[in-house]
Amino acid sequence: MGTVAKSSITLVSISDAYSLSLTPNSCVIKADFDGSNPKLEHAYTIISAYCGDEKTPIEIDSSTIIKSNDNIECQLIKVDSYRYRLSIISLPVDILQGYIEIPVLSGVSAGLTGRFTFSIVRESTMLDWIQDWENNKTTIGSSYVITPKIFVGKKIIGSHDSLEDVPGLTGVYIGPSENNGAGIYGYKDNKEIFHIDQTGGKIGGWDITSGGIQCEDGTLSIKSEGTISAQSEGIIHWSLNKDGSASFANGNVTMDVEGNASFKGTIETSGGSIAGWIIGADSIYNGTIGINSLKKFIAIANVASVQDIGNQLDWVKEYGGVAMYCISNTNYGLIGYKNNEKVFSAGSDNFIAGWNFNEKAIFSGIQTNSGFTTKSGDITISSNGIRGFKWRLEKDGSGALAGDNITWDKDGNMNFKGKIDASQIISGKIDTSLINTDAILANGDAWALLKDGSGYLASKNLTWDEFGNINVLASLSLPYKEFYINTDSTPTPMDLSQGRYFIARYGNIYGDQIIELPTPIKEYNGSEIRIYSGFMTTRASRSDFDIIIKGNGIFFYPGYIPVLGSPIQISKVRVSNKEIILRCISLGDFVFWYIQNFCDFTNDDFNPQ
Repeated sequence: MGTVAKSSITLVSISDAYSLSLTPNSCVIKADFDGSNPKLEHAYTIISAYCGDEKTPIEIDSSTIIKSNDNIECQLIKVDSYRYRLSIISLPVDILQGYIEIPVLSGVSAGLTGRFTFSIVRESTMLDWIQDWENNKTTIGSSYVITPKIFVGKKIIGSHDSLEDVPGLTGVYIGPSENNGAGIYGYKDNKEIFHIDQTGGKIGGWDITSGGIQCEDGTLSIKSEGTISAQSEGIIHWSLNKDGSASFANGNVTMDVEGNASFKGTIETSGGSIAGWIIGADSIYNGTIGINSLKKFIAIANVASVQDIGNQLDWVKEYGGVAMYCISNTNYGLIGYKNNEKVFSAGSDNFIAGWNFNEKAIFSGIQTNSGFTTKSGDITISSNGIRGFKWRLEKDGSGALAGDNITWDKDGNMNFKGKIDASQIISGKIDTSLINTDAILANGDAWALLKDGSGYLASKNLTWDEFGNINVLASLSLPYKEFYINTDSTPTPMDLSQGRYFIARYGNIYGDQIIELPTPIKEYNGSEIRIYSGFMTTRASRSDFDIIIKGNGIFFYPGYIPVLGSPIQISKVRVSNKEIILRCISLGDFVFWYIQNFCDFTNDDFNPQ
């Protein structure tokens, strides 16, 4: 004797979005012939609620539970915020079926009620006739036998107080039972092996009802309406529904009747296609758009269809398009082509609007760091100076024009190899305000070359001092340079002699990512430092790092006055998906790094743990 839990799930609609689940929603309880000794091990259900496919918290008050019979005793236990367990712990002997209604008072909705039903099978009622079965009448015809009860088997003869005390009862009973039903019942050593009657059946650990077939504890069921499912503790592990939909992996994989599938986990594949995208072991592409991890590129080519030769990166260079690639440490970047002509590139080769740039120079044509350029039209702007085909301005203030026919040194001494042939040099007179031993000046301060090597151009928008330090008041494009953070020896010192604008890269995407700025000194006065995070490649970059100052230095920002104190002293800044802009400021003997774009950061970015 035992309890049969029906594994079907009752879903009570709360609204279009909410439903209540009872797993199982009913059970069959075995008892003795007189209704005593009910087997209640599996007489329970798990109550939970869903909003769509997601569980939602519920609250149930045990005092509001309604029972079909007041003598039914039950127990309500809260499993967690999402589940309750309702168990039947005692039943009166005079009932054959009943129910328990469970109102949901709060959580997902008010006024919602679920019902857990049960029926009782009195198994031993078919055994009481065995003691006097010889007194029953049997009719035997020429081709038939009619008898109210049949028992085929064996029993031990002797005097016993009750049928339950008869040892070793083994056989099959066919006939009626006390609840006005009839059936077939099989026993071995007093243990029921199977039965089939008006309530259903049981065989091999499976219970049969009008609703379907299920295992004894209700975890696996095959319903007559067409659904097959497995569940336990209120969780549906998998389900094949009658409408063709299905769910697997505790609802993390679902399919609807249209064949649409949803996966909450990851999908691993070495090949195939999804929505027109071809998936390979090393690539994914859709016609002219391709991502290739082996050849390390992302490319969008300007072609109408897939070409017979090459890949998307090749097609960008031949037919036009945009690509990002990283073939090696010396061959990487972002490129754009119109037809087969390069429009721009940024990376190991930097080029835009006809100008190339790197960490040393900005140039058109061939880079030349000294003397004149070798080709007419070529120009190079570098830390050594500015130069063209027949002219140059050196960093020390010296220079030349007309292919060295006009030269001057850093002290302002000038040499003309040719001659000046003009009706006049200037309207007026040449005096010390224009040409003297200290300087060569232009009328109106448009430009000047001073004897100590300093000077200015473009109405003082471009100036330089005697040491070659250039100050540009207008805009000047400087190249960004990669800066790799060495996670094996963090913090990684930043060498400002290698540049001023950096894109942070990571030697390892795990572990601390810390950049160490050098101690601010007067030589850095006015220098602007830009460090950008968030530059992603197909391999590898995180989008954040921390920046500190060597020697536990403090960053300055608007409103920070160290002599008066400050609500926060910033010794570390976290840069995530943005650029930090710093400038070195020297005031007398006081030199510090100043955060120019302080407003781009939040308090969480300062002094992170």
